[in-house]
Amino acid sequence: MSGTETVTVERQGLTLSSLLWRKNKMRIDGLVERCLALNPGLSANLVLPVGMVVTMPILSAEEKLAGQEVEIIQLFN
Repeated sequence: MSGTETVTVERQGLTLSSLLWRKNKMRIDGLVERCLALNPGLSANLVLPVGMVVTMPILSAEEKLAGQEVEIIQLFN
């Protein structure tokens, strides 16, 4: 991990995982857990309140390269 940064929740209805997705545009194993470890008490909020400040880990270049892109499948032709 390269450090941390703070983000303020500006939209209603965001969960921690959706906030991390908006920030990183990819799924990274263990990122939600790392974020919860940096923010004691955050797990009490299923939906993050507007104005809440969340400390997030800054991803290294290796972590970004190892991130999992979501495969989009088409169900119907």
